[in-house]
Amino acid sequence: MSVLAGIARKGSLLLMDRLCHASLRCGARLSGAQIANFRHNDFTDALKQMRKFKFDRLIVVIEGV
Repeated sequence: MSVLAGIARKGSLLLMDRLCHASLRCGARLSGAQIANFRHNDFTDALKQMRKFKFDRLIVVIEGV
């Protein structure tokens, strides 16, 4: 949570996997950045979502075990 809130800022786009944990989503909301979601593990959809926004900085958020 604190990592996203710390590195993202207004003007950033957080492109997040739809199945990201709630703590990542909370950090994303705290950051003030724009948030877009893409289908789980579907990077073609991620690219499609990315093209819908204007941003200064892109941060792709995924998680794994």
